Amino acid sequence: MEAWVCRVRNGISANYPEPYMRRRDPDCMVIADDLPTNKERFSERFGYDFAELRQQTFDWLKTQELALFTFKAGSVADGPDAVVVAPANAGFFALGLALLQDILNTETLPRDFKPEAVIYVAPPFRHTHFNGKQYVVHRRGPDLYEMFSYNLYPGPSAKKGSTGCSSTWASRRTG
Repeated sequence: MEAWVCRVRNGISANYPEPYMRRRDPDCMVIADDLPTNKERFSERFGYDFAELRQQTFDWLKTQELALFTFKAGSVADGPDAVVVAPANAGFFALGLALLQDILNTETLPRDFKPEAVIYVAPPFRHTHFNGKQYVVHRRGPDLYEMFSYNLYPGPSAKKGSTGCSSTWASRRTG
């Protein structure tokens, strides 16, 4: 049991029975690319290349009923077009992130909407690959910024990741 999700008068409430899940782990972020960074790399912390886990994540997501939503990462006015891909049974995480990010209506997306960032949510991997710890893996590609959320904490970890994605994207635009 990761969380109890309850309908309340003004929306939903997610309660985490495990105290560790009630906060952002300050050591939860790793980088899975070769671009310059002052953060720890996935391969340094775990001793193998992220490509293997990335493929396992995609394979697992293919077996799930999915929830998707679109948003502008960081700033609605000028952030990159982004998409979240999450298992439907983690819908409360997607909703929390959508509320933090100002979800965009897919029926009124501009014709030129082109995702430059994707957040993939795969919470069970914290148990199968990370000894119960929450991790967010950033993979910054030339055309797509991927963030793999192996957790269910939509607050600062997801928000910070989205803001980091927006900052990286903005620095590429300005040279």
